[in-house]
Amino acid sequence: MNFFHDYFLSEWEAPRHYCANETIEPRGTGFHSFCYFHETLSRNNESVVGWGTFEDQFALEDGRWKISQRSVTILALTPATRGWAMDDKIMAF
Repeated sequence: MNFFHDYFLSEWEAPRHYCANETIEPRGTGFHSFCYFHETLSRNNESVVGWGTFEDQFALEDGRWKISQRSVTILALTPATRGWAMDDKIMAF
């Protein structure tokens, strides 16, 4: 899961994720989960808000359930001062 390692070592400051409406369902020999997320963070002393979805696949590995695949869909990531009503509501990384 290099995604999270890289994300938390990036230029984003004080990232906080809040998850809602989690579902977990059996799928094949593992499980599938889905949730919506909202995030608050900052970059260069600018407040940023965002939201999207997480979808995970879990597999049993050496007697432990582990995330075997993660899909992150960012639906918005924008400075709070700019708002999120514009078409281009995902800021450059």
